[in-house]
Amino acid sequence: MGPDKKLIEDLARENPALGMVMLHNRIGNVKFAQGDRKAALAEYRMAFITLKRLLAIEHEKIGDALFADGNHNEALVEYRAGFKIFETHADLDPNNSKIQRGLGIFHTKIGDVLFASGDKDGALDEYQKASPFYEKALALSEALEPPADKKATRPGRRPPRQNKTSAGSDPP
Repeated sequence: MGPDKKLIEDLARENPALGMVMLHNRIGNVKFAQGDRKAALAEYRMAFITLKRLLAIEHEKIGDALFADGNHNEALVEYRAGFKIFETHADLDPNNSKIQRGLGIFHTKIGDVLFASGDKDGALDEYQKASPFYEKALALSEALEPPADKKATRPGRRPPRQNKTSAGSDPP
């Protein structure tokens, strides 16, 4: 195994998403070699989609670093680039709670930069745009959760904690 291949496999162990890219690529290679071009194409596309999601996350990290350094305009460029990638994913998979949450996060971060730059109206607009994405992500994730009475019966799970505050009062 060459040094480049070893480096890539080490990175894949650290980042499961990168491992998925490699796996989809390898499966695509096998399907292609078997003559199943349609299945190969589907695997290559899954690898590409996963890579794009990783790219969006890197845009977010770069935006975070730029924002922390006070480079607001550059941070906005990065956050908006990441948002566009997630937006494309949302068109392909509208019921993916992680993608919906990601869209909400990008709107929130864009709002944070606008607020810090003095654009209060722009910030408010971005925060309001974030809300439906968070709501949809929450609804989608709750739809995947088993009912509360079933959670405690799954192996390794404790029963849910009871809220000890009285009705109508806020928890501490």
